Amino acid sequence: MKQRWRLAVDTGGTFTDVCVIEEGSGELAVAKVPSTPSNPALAVIAGIDKLVEKGQITAKSISFLLHGTTVATNALLEHKGAPTALLTTLGFEDILQIGRQNRPELYNFWARRPPPIVPRHRCYGIPERVLYTGEILTPLDESRTQAIVREIKDSGIHSIAVSLLHAYANPLHEQKIKTIISKIYPEAYVTLSSEVLPEFREYERTSTICINGFVMPKVNDYVADLENRLKQRGVASELYIMQSNGGVITARMAREMSARTVLSGPAGGVLTGVLLSRAIEEPNVITIDMGGTSSDISLIETYTPRLTTESQIGDILSSSP
Repeated sequence: MKQRWRLAVDTGGTFTDVCVIEEGSGELAVAKVPSTPSNPALAVIAGIDKLVEKGQITAKSISFLLHGTTVATNALLEHKGAPTALLTTLGFEDILQIGRQNRPELYNFWARRPPPIVPRHRCYGIPERVLYTGEILTPLDESRTQAIVREIKDSGIHSIAVSLLHAYANPLHEQKIKTIISKIYPEAYVTLSSEVLPEFREYERTSTICINGFVMPKVNDYVADLENRLKQRGVASELYIMQSNGGVITARMAREMSARTVLSGPAGGVLTGVLLSRAIEEPNVITIDMGGTSSDISLIETYTPRLTTESQIGDILSSSP
């Protein structure tokens, strides 16, 4: 009977781990190789090649390939994402600076919040207004929008985040802005809040969209490169990426909605903790996943991981899609 292998890859700051399981027999094989931070795809391919060279699997026998990646995580922790511009409703350009007015330390009057991921001088106000009902109060000023997009293009910023007031109720203006950008600046990376996180609460939605714009170029380039290398190796499976909630998304979605992969690697560690807690019949467990760049801790209570709709990576706050 033809063997079919399911393959999982986890890239860390120091090592990259590859594990395969044969669907029929349950046979396992693993490989550990040094990570290649300059291009994590090289280590992924090296790990797969290592298993192939041992004669344990063939590229064509890989029926499913799941990848947990820390590319977005490390880009945020190390502040090495793409310079990003924010387009928002006129009058709300300070939304990232104002936030929820929470102090990092409640009783420390000298405490200072970390600077926003998009500095104030790259936040642009667009004349338009949509009400919470979705009704258009002020039509989009397309000529002003065109001028701002040209200014961003001239500045060399190639990632643009768009988060308009109440766009979750009516995305029309954001869609128009995306069309304008595609005509004036087609090579730019564009993130719309109505596509990535169509939920209310302007600060959380806007900060998440800015994070998406910040990590998307790097994640997009990485995933695209890895897809090409896998195809060149003859791997039969499409590439799937673990997202922050422990679910799985396609490579295409990971490239477009990269914020969903911010906790991709850490999510895999938590799911493994759940599996082990059930195997040893220990309902309450604390998991610690220590890698070369970061350490992640999670609480599992009654065999169930704690869930949240907000997360903080280093000093950066985001909402989970």
